Amino acid sequence: MERCILTCSFQVAAYVVMHWTNLTTGRHVHSHYDNQDLLGHQHQNYRNRTSLFKDQISRGNASLQLTGVKVQDEGRYECFTRTINGPKTSYINLKDSTALSTAKQATVTHFINSKTSK
Repeated sequence: MERCILTCSFQVAAYVVMHWTNLTTGRHVHSHYDNQDLLGHQHQNYRNRTSLFKDQISRGNASLQLTGVKVQDEGRYECFTRTINGPKTSYINLKDSTALSTAKQATVTHFINSKTSK
C-alpha cells in the first residue's frame, strides 16, 4: 500500500490544535485536539487512511501520514496549528507522479513560504 507523509511543524507548546484540509477539494482530512484525534468531520475519502505521529507531537511534529494514496488525493493541503504561541498555517502540494514512472510514487512539496500569523 502506497503512503506519503505531508510534513508540518509548529513551535512546541503544552497545548496544540491541528487541522488538515485538502484545499483543492475543500475536504476535511484530519483534526487533533486535547491529545486526541477528532475525526467526526473527516471526509469519507480519508477514513482509516490518515494518522499523526502522536509520539512526536510534543516535539512540534504535526506531520500527517496518508496511506492508500490515490490520484484523487492530489492537491494543495493546508496544515493549520494553534498553540499558546499563536496560529501557524503551512501549505503542502501532493502530486501523484504515476504517469512519470512505472513504480507509483507520491511527490510532496512543502512550501517554504509558509505563512505564520499571530
